[in-house]
Amino acid sequence: MLFGDGAGAVVLRPSDEPGLLGTVLDNDGSHATLLTIPAGGSAQPVTAHAIANRDHLIHMADGREVYRRAVLAMTEACSTLLDKTGVAADELTWLVPHQANVRIIRGVADRLGFPMDRVWVDLERVGNTSAASVPIALDHAWRAGKLTPGDLVMTVAFGAGLAWGANLIRWTAEAPR
Repeated sequence: MLFGDGAGAVVLRPSDEPGLLGTVLDNDGSHATLLTIPAGGSAQPVTAHAIANRDHLIHMADGREVYRRAVLAMTEACSTLLDKTGVAADELTWLVPHQANVRIIRGVADRLGFPMDRVWVDLERVGNTSAASVPIALDHAWRAGKLTPGDLVMTVAFGAGLAWGANLIRWTAEAPR
Protein backbone atom coordinates (compact mmCIF):
# COMPACT_ATOMS: atom_id res chain seq x y z
CA MET A 1 0.00 0.00 0.00
CA LEU A 2 1.24 3.49 -0.79
CA PHE A 3 1.09 6.07 1.96
CA GLY A 4 2.07 9.05 -0.14
CA ASP A 5 1.33 10.66 -3.46
CA GLY A 6 2.86 13.49 -5.37
CA ALA A 7 4.10 14.92 -8.60
CA GLY A 8 7.51 16.15 -9.58
CA ALA A 9 9.59 17.39 -12.46
CA VAL A 10 13.15 18.40 -13.14
CA VAL A 11 13.57 21.68 -15.00
CA LEU A 12 16.42 21.67 -17.49
CA ARG A 13 18.16 24.85 -18.53
CA PRO A 14 20.83 25.74 -21.08
CA SER A 15 24.40 25.23 -19.94
CA ASP A 16 27.86 25.35 -21.45
CA GLU A 17 28.64 22.07 -19.69
CA PRO A 18 26.59 18.88 -19.93
CA GLY A 19 24.40 18.25 -16.89
CA LEU A 20 22.80 14.96 -17.93
CA LEU A 21 25.79 12.67 -18.44
CA GLY A 22 23.93 9.49 -19.23
CA THR A 23 20.71 7.52 -18.99
CA VAL A 24 19.91 3.82 -18.90
CA LEU A 25 16.36 2.48 -19.33
CA ASP A 26 15.27 -1.16 -19.38
CA ASN A 27 12.22 -3.35 -18.88
CA ASP A 28 11.07 -6.94 -18.64
CA GLY A 29 7.41 -7.35 -19.50
CA SER A 30 7.50 -11.09 -18.82
CA HIS A 31 7.10 -10.25 -15.11
CA ALA A 32 4.51 -7.49 -15.55
CA THR A 33 1.98 -9.32 -13.38
CA LEU A 34 4.18 -8.87 -10.29
CA LEU A 35 3.07 -5.21 -9.98
CA THR A 36 -0.25 -4.21 -11.52
CA ILE A 37 -3.07 -1.69 -11.24
CA PRO A 38 -6.04 -3.57 -12.72
CA ALA A 39 -8.43 -0.61 -12.98
CA GLY A 40 -8.05 3.04 -13.75
CA GLY A 41 -6.95 3.13 -17.36
CA SER A 42 -8.88 2.97 -20.60
CA ALA A 43 -9.01 -0.86 -20.54
CA GLN A 44 -10.91 -0.87 -17.24
CA PRO A 45 -12.12 2.56 -16.16
CA VAL A 46 -12.64 3.07 -12.45
CA THR A 47 -16.14 2.23 -11.31
CA ALA A 48 -17.76 1.92 -7.89
CA HIS A 49 -17.34 -1.85 -8.24
CA ALA A 50 -13.62 -1.52 -9.06
CA ILE A 51 -13.12 0.74 -6.05
CA ALA A 52 -15.01 -1.66 -3.77
CA ASN A 53 -12.72 -4.46 -5.03
CA ARG A 54 -9.66 -2.18 -4.60
CA ASP A 55 -8.79 -2.75 -8.27
CA HIS A 56 -7.63 0.87 -8.62
CA LEU A 57 -4.74 0.24 -6.19
CA ILE A 58 -1.34 -1.31 -6.87
CA HIS A 59 -1.46 -5.09 -6.56
CA MET A 60 1.78 -6.88 -5.69
CA ALA A 61 1.63 -10.58 -6.57
CA ASP A 62 4.84 -11.60 -4.74
CA GLY A 63 6.55 -9.04 -2.51
CA ARG A 64 9.77 -11.04 -2.11
CA GLU A 65 10.14 -11.42 -5.85
CA VAL A 66 9.44 -7.71 -6.42
CA TYR A 67 12.09 -6.87 -3.80
CA ARG A 68 14.62 -9.22 -5.42
CA ARG A 69 13.99 -7.92 -8.92
CA ALA A 70 13.99 -4.27 -7.80
CA VAL A 71 17.36 -4.58 -6.06
CA LEU A 72 18.93 -6.48 -8.96
CA ALA A 73 17.50 -4.21 -11.67
CA MET A 74 18.35 -0.94 -9.91
CA THR A 75 21.88 -2.16 -9.14
CA GLU A 76 22.33 -3.30 -12.74
CA ALA A 77 21.08 0.05 -14.08
CA CYS A 78 23.53 1.98 -11.88
CA SER A 79 26.46 -0.31 -12.71
CA THR A 80 25.71 -0.18 -16.43
CA LEU A 81 25.51 3.61 -16.36
CA LEU A 82 28.74 3.94 -14.37
CA ASP A 83 30.50 1.69 -16.91
CA LYS A 84 28.94 3.59 -19.84
CA THR A 85 30.11 6.98 -18.51
CA GLY A 86 33.46 5.86 -17.07
CA VAL A 87 32.53 7.14 -13.60
CA ALA A 88 33.42 5.10 -10.51
CA ALA A 89 30.83 4.64 -7.75
CA ASP A 90 33.11 6.36 -5.24
CA GLU A 91 33.07 9.49 -7.42
CA LEU A 92 29.32 9.91 -6.88
CA THR A 93 28.28 12.58 -4.42
CA TRP A 94 24.76 11.25 -3.96
CA LEU A 95 22.65 8.27 -4.89
CA VAL A 96 18.98 9.32 -5.08
CA PRO A 97 16.90 6.16 -5.49
CA HIS A 98 13.21 5.51 -5.90
CA GLN A 99 11.75 5.77 -2.40
CA ALA A 100 9.72 2.52 -2.38
CA ASN A 101 11.07 1.14 0.89
CA VAL A 102 14.26 1.33 2.92
CA ARG A 103 15.09 -2.36 2.43
CA ILE A 104 15.28 -1.91 -1.34
CA ILE A 105 17.30 1.29 -0.96
CA ARG A 106 19.78 -0.41 1.40
CA GLY A 107 19.96 -3.46 -0.86
CA VAL A 108 20.95 -1.34 -3.85
CA ALA A 109 23.49 0.69 -1.85
CA ASP A 110 25.03 -2.49 -0.41
CA ARG A 111 25.36 -4.16 -3.80
CA LEU A 112 26.96 -1.02 -5.23
CA GLY A 113 29.26 -0.70 -2.20
CA PHE A 114 27.88 2.80 -1.70
CA PRO A 115 27.70 4.26 1.83
CA MET A 116 24.22 4.98 3.17
CA ASP A 117 25.33 8.41 4.42
CA ARG A 118 25.51 9.43 0.75
CA VAL A 119 22.15 7.90 -0.20
CA TRP A 120 19.29 10.39 -0.03
CA VAL A 121 16.35 8.85 1.84
CA ASP A 122 13.22 10.86 2.60
CA LEU A 123 10.75 7.99 2.61
CA GLU A 124 9.86 8.58 6.26
CA ARG A 125 9.00 12.20 5.41
CA VAL A 126 6.64 11.69 2.46
CA GLY A 127 6.08 7.95 2.04
CA ASN A 128 6.27 6.11 -1.25
CA THR A 129 5.13 8.67 -3.81
CA SER A 130 5.47 6.19 -6.67
CA ALA A 131 6.76 7.73 -9.92
CA ALA A 132 7.19 11.11 -8.21
CA SER A 133 9.61 9.83 -5.56
CA VAL A 134 12.88 10.64 -7.35
CA PRO A 135 11.98 14.22 -8.38
CA ILE A 136 10.58 14.89 -4.90
CA ALA A 137 13.71 13.44 -3.26
CA LEU A 138 15.93 15.56 -5.54
CA ASP A 139 13.95 18.66 -4.60
CA HIS A 140 14.21 17.89 -0.88
CA ALA A 141 17.97 17.28 -1.12
CA TRP A 142 18.41 20.51 -3.09
CA ARG A 143 16.28 22.57 -0.68
CA ALA A 144 18.25 21.08 2.24
CA GLY A 145 21.43 22.44 0.64
CA LYS A 146 22.86 18.96 0.06
CA LEU A 147 23.22 19.35 -3.72
CA THR A 148 25.81 21.83 -4.91
CA PRO A 149 27.10 22.68 -8.39
CA GLY A 150 29.53 20.04 -9.64
CA ASP A 151 28.08 17.19 -7.57
CA LEU A 152 27.68 13.87 -9.37
CA VAL A 153 24.19 12.54 -8.65
CA MET A 154 22.88 9.12 -9.68
CA THR A 155 19.11 8.68 -9.73
CA VAL A 156 17.61 5.23 -10.09
CA ALA A 157 14.06 3.87 -10.09
CA PHE A 158 12.04 0.69 -10.55
CA GLY A 159 8.35 0.18 -11.13
CA ALA A 160 5.44 -1.64 -12.63
CA GLY A 161 5.82 -3.20 -16.00
CA LEU A 162 8.52 -4.15 -14.87
CA ALA A 163 10.61 -1.15 -15.84
CA TRP A 164 13.70 0.54 -14.39
CA GLY A 165 16.26 3.17 -15.21
CA ALA A 166 19.02 5.43 -13.96
CA ASN A 167 20.38 8.89 -14.74
CA LEU A 168 23.80 10.34 -14.03
CA ILE A 169 23.61 14.09 -13.46
CA ARG A 170 26.27 16.71 -12.87
CA TRP A 171 24.33 19.08 -10.63
CA THR A 172 24.39 22.71 -11.78
CA ALA A 173 21.82 24.55 -9.66
CA GLU A 174 22.82 26.70 -6.72
CA ALA A 175 21.03 26.00 -3.45
CA PRO A 176 17.77 27.94 -3.07
CA ARG A 177 17.76 31.06 -0.94
